[in-house]
Amino acid sequence: MTDLNQSVLKFQEAVQLTPVDHPDKPTLLNNLGNSLFRQFERLGDMTDLNQSVLKLQEAVQLTPDGHPYKPSMLNNLGRSLLRQFEQLGDMTDLNQSVLKLQEAVQLTPDGHPDKPSRLNNLGNSLLTRFEQLGDMTDLNQSVLKKQAAVQLTPDGHPSKPLWLNNLGKSLIKRFLKLRLSDDRVNAVWAFSSATHAEYGPPSVRLNAAQHWAMCLQASSPPPKSILDIYHIAIPLLAETAWLGSSLPDRHYQIMQAGSVVHEAAAAAHQFGDDIQAVEWLEQGRSVIWGQLLQLRTPIDDLKEKEPKLSQRLKLNSLQLEQAASPKNFILNTIPVKASIQPSVLSNEEITSHGHQLAVERKQILKEIQMCQGFERFLLPRVIRELTPATTHGPIVILNSSEVYDTCYALVLLPNLPGDVLPVKLDSFTASQANILYHKLQTLLGEDGRTISSWNGESVSGAVPNTRIQSVRYELEVDAALRNLAFSNQDNIKYRTDARRKMILELNKGTVSQGFKNILAELWKGVVRPVLDALALMDKSLRVKPRLWWCPTGIFSFLPLHAAGLYHADASPGPKLSDFVISSYIPTLSALVARVSPLPLPGPPKLLAIAQSSSIGQQKLPGTVDEIKYIKAAVEQSRALTLTTLVEENATLENVVPELKTANWVHFACHGVQNPAHPTESALLLAGKDRLTLGMLTSLKVTHGGLAFLSACQTAKGDEKLSDEAVHLSAGMLAIGFGGVIATMWSVGDQVAPQVARDVYKYLRESGMDVSEAAHALHLAMENTRNNMQGEDDATFISWVPFIHMGM
Repeated sequence: MTDLNQSVLKFQEAVQLTPVDHPDKPTLLNNLGNSLFRQFERLGDMTDLNQSVLKLQEAVQLTPDGHPYKPSMLNNLGRSLLRQFEQLGDMTDLNQSVLKLQEAVQLTPDGHPDKPSRLNNLGNSLLTRFEQLGDMTDLNQSVLKKQAAVQLTPDGHPSKPLWLNNLGKSLIKRFLKLRLSDDRVNAVWAFSSATHAEYGPPSVRLNAAQHWAMCLQASSPPPKSILDIYHIAIPLLAETAWLGSSLPDRHYQIMQAGSVVHEAAAAAHQFGDDIQAVEWLEQGRSVIWGQLLQLRTPIDDLKEKEPKLSQRLKLNSLQLEQAASPKNFILNTIPVKASIQPSVLSNEEITSHGHQLAVERKQILKEIQMCQGFERFLLPRVIRELTPATTHGPIVILNSSEVYDTCYALVLLPNLPGDVLPVKLDSFTASQANILYHKLQTLLGEDGRTISSWNGESVSGAVPNTRIQSVRYELEVDAALRNLAFSNQDNIKYRTDARRKMILELNKGTVSQGFKNILAELWKGVVRPVLDALALMDKSLRVKPRLWWCPTGIFSFLPLHAAGLYHADASPGPKLSDFVISSYIPTLSALVARVSPLPLPGPPKLLAIAQSSSIGQQKLPGTVDEIKYIKAAVEQSRALTLTTLVEENATLENVVPELKTANWVHFACHGVQNPAHPTESALLLAGKDRLTLGMLTSLKVTHGGLAFLSACQTAKGDEKLSDEAVHLSAGMLAIGFGGVIATMWSVGDQVAPQVARDVYKYLRESGMDVSEAAHALHLAMENTRNNMQGEDDATFISWVPFIHMGM
């Protein structure tokens, strides 16, 4: 963003210093307008877009007819006017957009390299106007212009997949309007051609694949060949989140991919291939954490047998981590070569260098995989490589599909290596999961809430909704195709769009029914069927078995661990905690990497950090009590050494070096989840210091034990990135801690110290064994729940958020 801001400032200065009658004035105005447009696309500030339109209008007015740059300026103005219409809904902007783009196309000679691009842009504006006015002439012309763009572009051109994808969207829109089979056939051809075009941008190919799959889902019944589409689409997720990009940019790209991995797994499940469903869910979720873990994969075997390749990979991995890390933090922690020092390179140069490193990495991996014994080195794990995660107990993967409005569980069992047990959740749909999520957010007072300030400054979203109209188009096409699919399939239970059903349910006022109803619905619809399938409904067991939940999508925000019947007007009903000890994992790989921990040289070190009074936050006196409880447990067990950083000593400068050498860590402080900039979610330290999620990615903990995050929202995540586990607890797992105790939402200062006291009491009795952390939290929550006064929503909100992740 620094380069973009500087671009705007420099062009503004150039425009101001250039006289009106200077021949370069229109060009400078055009360049300023384009820079403002790009800045709006990134930040969503309407002032930038309005100024972009004004500057481009002035550039066009000052450019004489016949000037070779006039068509380009008209094209840029038409594009900005279309975006302004999408934001404000003024039909004058849309009509002017069409007129300017028509003029740009007319003035562009045949054979000009920009002719296809301008035809494509005109086709997009015409499609948008059809959406508003319903004039079939606009839709027909949209198809014709986009067909011309495709025909004029040679195969191998990097823009051709985009033209094909856009053509497919206009064709499918016309098919939905007129039901002409040729339009559907041609749309499928356009989407499939774009998907298969290896020279195209991965994000475009992925979007085309999603539309292609949606077309096939509208068949009756969908053909099994739909799985071939997903075999192309799922690997594109990792390519879209380009390893050479910054973390925020990778998150942005993943966000655009939507629910493709859920629908891919659902399709595989529908055709009885549950192993493929599990492998796709593993490959297509937590993509960015997976990339980080790959960069840190032990390569001892490779080093021994292929030392040169090992060294090249090690250097490349280190450089890629440096290229993607926050500049200020990385400079203080990891020495880097002057040639790639962020402080001496522009952002554009860093991006270019990151891309170069990613290409180099691809070639290195290809060479390694050609070596004997390394054929699957760093490739996506197959089922036989994932089942070791079940060493200590069953793992339940929960997935939903909006297309089929279904939910189901896929269970991996220790006694069934290489196999998957599917569990039907017949009475629980994707619509219901969404309803429960919004009920929960309403009870927590967080439905629709956004952060308006950060460090006292106004912030706009890192990924603003700057394309309202285009997003609306995508939703309308998707909904129409889904409804068509439902109308063609007798075995689909719900024949209305899941989102519409959810809105209708919410409008009935069901949200007010309370927390107990949410937990009861989860018990009846999700948890009870799973326990029945696993024969885990025996309360009499002296030692409760472990059970790991691996939720996907919207399930990631539902408190599965607390599911049960809690209504006071009847005898105490069954609860999940009566039968098993629950833990969560973001992916199977997160557990695979921890089934064989290395022996620890000497007693482990526990770093305890307490900060009761961060700037701008309420005081947390209970944090001091937590340190007392930890000291007592450590002194009595003598199993760990203890280092404490309290109040003014808990600075970023002190915490980071200690964290690098710690095996256990306890944070008692404020925590915040930043929805606008997820990697800026942070634990608040002394003064204005923050330990952010982005900073954590630069650390590596060896012999990691327990990370106890006694702070708010440390496992909350982001709805738009539900499958990326963008929260602090997942970050702690990724950097090497074996287990994490965290919170799904805000917690009170009265409850947190009690939970910490009980957890460490039970851990002390187990000899401070990290594998007993889930059991310790289970007992602590049982004690907390029993000591709670009342049965209202506030009571449940107080104790339910505490969860265990990992081993």
